[in-house]
Amino acid sequence: MILILNLNTPIVLGEKQTQYVYTLSYIFENRGTTNFNLTQDDVSIPFFMNTSWQKVVLDELDQNYSIETIDEDGNKGVIVGLDRVLLPGQKLSFTAKYNISSLCLSTQ
Repeated sequence: MILILNLNTPIVLGEKQTQYVYTLSYIFENRGTTNFNLTQDDVSIPFFMNTSWQKVVLDELDQNYSIETIDEDGNKGVIVGLDRVLLPGQKLSFTAKYNISSLCLSTQ
């Protein structure tokens, strides 16, 4: 019986690392006739959690930024240094690029 149960158990062969690039693009456009104020939530992006299985690094951000606590749970993130007042007809944008390394166990 034990031999039969062992045949159904996967055999771990090793770890395989996979790389991903994750890109976020934000575009804000004021199509109105009055100024529009962006909030801190509008210009904040979170850090992804690093674990024993994945590591995420903010690789590129095309605007100035500061790293701060961005929510009531104490999670860290980036606050992008955009002018928070959008004039009528104005567009603002930013793009962030993350590198993600993920470990996967290979099984048989």
